[in-house]
Amino acid sequence: MATDNPALLHYFLQDDLYLLNEDKNAYDGQQKPIIVPQAEAEVLPVIEAIAEPIPTPVAETPKPNFNYLGGNKKQFLILVNYTGNEHMAEAHLKALESTLTRKTLAIEDVAILNTAKYTANNHNDFIGFFSPVKLLILGTPAIPAGMASPQLNVIQQLENRTQLFTHSFDEMLTDREKAKAFWEQMKNL
Repeated sequence: MATDNPALLHYFLQDDLYLLNEDKNAYDGQQKPIIVPQAEAEVLPVIEAIAEPIPTPVAETPKPNFNYLGGNKKQFLILVNYTGNEHMAEAHLKALESTLTRKTLAIEDVAILNTAKYTANNHNDFIGFFSPVKLLILGTPAIPAGMASPQLNVIQQLENRTQLFTHSFDEMLTDREKAKAFWEQMKNL
């Protein structure tokens, strides 16, 4: 659509326009009445309807998607770190299942996430995705980036979740005292 009347430009251009120094002399700064020929008068309502601002789409950051074991039904996130396994070593998974059973929990109640597969993600990504009420971190390598160093075998209340950081199953299965310390805290988690 073209127009010879510069006063109609504001219908086509939504942004502010600025005059160059050499063009300022062409305008005396006074607003002149707009005279609309009959043919253009019929087009103006259409132009005004078109000139309404178009909403700008908001670019959303895609949420990460994590491959985890379990159903997360009770919002209980368990962070582990196994570079050679998809989720956990089989013997360690059996030990974890035994611990969960003693707490009347099943794999479907928890989400087991192998942080070795998500080194580019940080603590906030995991918390934002899983919204855990309880968080269990098994071993120092499983501590996600961006998380303040948690205290070993001490249940902590952080924001809206209860958190326990303890030894990995590699350490607990070879040291009975570490396994005992884990269970004493796990009973209360």
